[in-house]
Amino acid sequence: MKIIKSGILTVLLLLFTNTGIGNAEEYQGGGFSENEIIKEESNEIISDLEVEDGPNNLSSPDAAISLGPPSCNRTHSHNVATVTMQVKNLTGSYRSLMWGFHLTSSAKSFLGPIVVVKMPSAAVNGKAINTPYEPHSEGASYNFHGSMKNYQIKGQSYPLKKGDIVNLTWHITGTNPERYGYRYVTCKMP
Repeated sequence: MKIIKSGILTVLLLLFTNTGIGNAEEYQGGGFSENEIIKEESNEIISDLEVEDGPNNLSSPDAAISLGPPSCNRTHSHNVATVTMQVKNLTGSYRSLMWGFHLTSSAKSFLGPIVVVKMPSAAVNGKAINTPYEPHSEGASYNFHGSMKNYQIKGQSYPLKKGDIVNLTWHITGTNPERYGYRYVTCKMP
């Protein structure tokens, strides 16, 4: 049953993260199993239905499209994990993207002391690519890090360039196999 839930979650993530339409929150997000998210301030678990839109949430699809995704060269914060990204070779023609993926204290509490982090999907400019990150089983406080300079579509390698839109999705399985989470970031290469 866990594999079916995880597979359905991955398919839904691919559908929602590659559309490019919707509010600004669609450029990054995440959640936990059983429609639960964690409210960081109080460490309590609340249902998705109780979460209010924040003051920076843009409800107009046209507004989100005109803004486009944020730069990859920044920190992307969320209740599941903070993803810090750095872009190397900003003045050159081709770039490298490096990231550090840190689970929040609330996520560590929810998922348990040992987690498996994998990247079930990744895309550049809306095209699925071979994932640049293999599964890692580590303590929940580990810095799950990786990098990408070239990406592959159907066996051909392409370099990351200025203006490329990168989408990375992580799946986190906790000590209790019924508890898992996901985190995604869509950003633009500066």
